Parts: sequence; structure tokens; C-alpha cells
Amino acid sequence: MQTSSEESSTEQNSSNSSTEQPEDGSRKRGKKRVTNNPNPGRGNEFKRISKRVKVKWNERELHALEEGIRQYGKSWTNIKKKYGSEGQVLERRTQTQLKDKARSEFVRRLRDGVELGDFEIMDSI
Repeated sequence: MQTSSEESSTEQNSSNSSTEQPEDGSRKRGKKRVTNNPNPGRGNEFKRISKRVKVKWNERELHALEEGIRQYGKSWTNIKKKYGSEGQVLERRTQTQLKDKARSEFVRRLRDGVELGDFEIMDSI
């Protein structure tokens, strides 16, 4: 036989069960709260972030990046303005992608023993 305090703790434990869903139809997954909202994107619900599709760099883009580094150094903003406007070679690349590609190209050329060219500037990062 349980005492009244044991009964209330048993009730509290069963009400905190992970299989129970809140009345609003939402459920918890890890630390994100996912709601069954018929109008996604409205209110304070978390949005699911989709992964970006990885697009390989082509020779024209790499050449434009190298030319931009020659002219502007590590000023990714100026490189993006010069070569990334609509209809230009680097239009689909962000400033962060420019920086990351320059760094990875520098490392690749070092590793493969290829002439660093204008990517030599990345040595000072």
C-alpha cells in the first residue's frame, strides 16, 4: 500500500513520461521543438534548415578568385563586388566561400608541391 506522498510522486513521474505529447500537438526531439503547424514559417516555431547543395568550383571561378586576390588581397568584399555581381563568374559564391576556397587551394598547392601563385597571401592567416 502506498502513502499519499508516494502516490503523488508516482503520478508526477507518469505525467513526465517521454511518450506523452503536449496538447498543442507538438513533440520534442532532442533540444529542438518541432510543431505540427499547418502554416510553417509563421509564429515562433523552429524552422528546419536544409543543407546547401555543394557545387564544385570550375576553372573560370578559380581563375577569377586568383585574379581578385591579386588585385584586392584578402578583401573578400571587394572581390565579391568586382567578380560576383549578377551575371559574373562568382555570382553564386559568398564571401565566406571565397575565403574558404582560397585557404583550401593554398593548402592543396602546398601539399602537391604546385606553385602557390597569388594564393601565397593565405600563408599569413
